[in-house]
Amino acid sequence: MRRQVGESLIFSALLIIVLMAPGFIVDLEPLQQQCVLLIINALLFLYVFYFTSKSGGFSKDAQEPNNRNLFVLLPVFVIIGIMVVLAIITGFVDAVRIVENSLFFNGDFNLITFLTLLRIVLSVLIEEMIFRMSFFNRIRVQNRAVKVLISAAIFAVFDILLILQGRVVFQELLISMVISFLLGVILGAIMEYGHCVYLCMLVHFLFRFAFWDYQVMYGMFAWGKYIIFNPILWLLICNAYLVVIYFVYFKKKEYGRYV
Repeated sequence: MRRQVGESLIFSALLIIVLMAPGFIVDLEPLQQQCVLLIINALLFLYVFYFTSKSGGFSKDAQEPNNRNLFVLLPVFVIIGIMVVLAIITGFVDAVRIVENSLFFNGDFNLITFLTLLRIVLSVLIEEMIFRMSFFNRIRVQNRAVKVLISAAIFAVFDILLILQGRVVFQELLISMVISFLLGVILGAIMEYGHCVYLCMLVHFLFRFAFWDYQVMYGMFAWGKYIIFNPILWLLICNAYLVVIYFVYFKKKEYGRYV
C-alpha cells in the first residue's frame, strides 16, 4: 500500500512539473524552451512506460487487435487521414510566411521543429498510456458506449490542469476541453472495440501534429481562418459515424459478451 501511494505521489509530482513547466520557461529562448520541455517529458515517459510495462499493458493478450471491429472503424481512420492532409496543406503556406517574416526562431527553425515533433510524440505516448491503458481499464461499467463516454470525459476534465501553466483563458480552456472530449470518444472507441492502443497512439499523434501543437508551434489560431481546417468539425464527423455504427452494429453485439 505504501509503495502504491509513493508511486502515485511521484507520478503526480512529475505530471505537475510537466504542466507547470511552460509557465516557468517563457523567458528562455525558443530552442532552450523546447529542450527543457523535451527533457521533462522524456523523464515522465520513462516513468509511465516502466510501470505500464511492468503491469503487462503491452503484453500480447492486452493488445490483441480485433480486426473485424477495426474494419468497421475504418472510415474513422480515413476521415482522420483526410483531415490531417487538408490541415497541413491549408496551414503550411501561412506557417511558412510567418516563419519567413519573423526573427522568432533565430535560424534554429529546423532544430526547433524536430524537437517539437519529439515532444509531441512523447506527450501522445504518455497520455495514451495514462488514459487508454490505465484509467480506461479501471472504468467498471457494463455498457461499453457509456465506458467510452466516461473515459472521454475524464480525458477532457484533465485539461483543467492547463490552468497550472498560468496563461490559459476560460475560452481557450473550454475549446480545449471540447476538442479533448470529442477526440477522447474516438480514441476510447478504438481502444474498446479495436483493442489496440497502438492505433490510438497513431490517431492521437496525427491529430496533435496537424492541429493542436501545430498551431501553438507557429503561433496561429489555425481553425479561425479556414472552415476546412476546423478540428471540431472533423471530430464531429467522426463522432457522428461512431454513433451510427454503434446503434447499427456494436450495440447488437454488446450484450452478454465482448466482441
